[in-house]
Amino acid sequence: MERPNEREVEQTDDGKKTIDVYPLSKGKRMLLFLGDFFLAFILAIFLSNVAAFPIGKAITGFDSKEDKYVQDSQDRYAILYDNHLLYNDAAENKNNFEENAQYTYQLYLTYYLSEENPAYEVFENYYSQFPNRDGLSLAEIYEKYDRADLFEVNADGEQKISLTDESAELLSPILDSKDEMGNEGQSLFDRGFTDTFIPIYNLMLDDIEANDLRSPLPAPSRSYNQLSADIRDFESYNTNLAIACSAIAFAVSCAVLFFAYPLINQKGRTPTQSIMKIDRADKDSLKLLKRPIRAIYGLYQTLLTLPCLLFVSIPTVNIGTAFSIAPLTGISFSGLILVLCSMFFVIFDRYNRGLSEFFTVSIALKEEMLDEVYRAKGYYV
Repeated sequence: MERPNEREVEQTDDGKKTIDVYPLSKGKRMLLFLGDFFLAFILAIFLSNVAAFPIGKAITGFDSKEDKYVQDSQDRYAILYDNHLLYNDAAENKNNFEENAQYTYQLYLTYYLSEENPAYEVFENYYSQFPNRDGLSLAEIYEKYDRADLFEVNADGEQKISLTDESAELLSPILDSKDEMGNEGQSLFDRGFTDTFIPIYNLMLDDIEANDLRSPLPAPSRSYNQLSADIRDFESYNTNLAIACSAIAFAVSCAVLFFAYPLINQKGRTPTQSIMKIDRADKDSLKLLKRPIRAIYGLYQTLLTLPCLLFVSIPTVNIGTAFSIAPLTGISFSGLILVLCSMFFVIFDRYNRGLSEFFTVSIALKEEMLDEVYRAKGYYV
């Protein structure tokens, strides 16, 4: 009796060979899946960047649409600047809302610390001219949204808003560039931005949409809402372009690796199977899979590769945009569930089969194992 390479060959009384067939180990089965997965992912990203997106952008006139989007964004920021609702400290940051919001917040605090420039109180600038859509006064807005407890509202008839004595003391170094703020003051400064200023600013932006703000006369401009609608149109177009190009690149990648290559290949292998010298055979007859079954197997492989679809667009759009595209995230997470189920099958199935083998009634074997089976049956390999 011999046991070469995890196979057992026995000679029966009538001279025939019987072979104990050992399926691919769980570790190698998972490695086979990961190899196919990442090859499809890499090819999809390559196709997306060199073909799908460039062609899609050229066909749909992306450059002119993007130029208009940039101009619309600048014009919408200009409405905020012209109405003294946003400030910037450098021209290169003019269209960076996060940078400008932080700078505006710092100026806003200097007004409450020194009361020298009322134009820095951006909320007073707005709510002295336009109403809150919920009917709240500015003092009521501060009482409701000041979660960092920076301010106090005096209960006299004017309802004057001012920093608390503690807040004023901790934040006073803002007025002197040579003075350094302590840890407690810095913590209050940061909390004031995230827990007070930004919530009130977001409320103001909602009210700006409700009142449809424009730049003061005589500056001609479209309204805030008109610009916002055009910006949303471009963002929707960009999202749809990302979905279409990612889907096309992903489909072509899977078609090449899971359909064309196995159907042309004599043994029905994927590229990873060729590298690892692994064959996939019918579980009962141990014959190589026929082409229709290879195509069905390719379909299951495509479904199990869906999690990478979300990331195909990332070299072209930023990761935040990619994760905000609901169709891609939904499909990708559905694919991830299938992958986890397939891994579960591999772990607990006695033949170490995943979902794709289970539904195609097949099994993955080492090339040498299948060769030995064919020799025992008298086939030529």
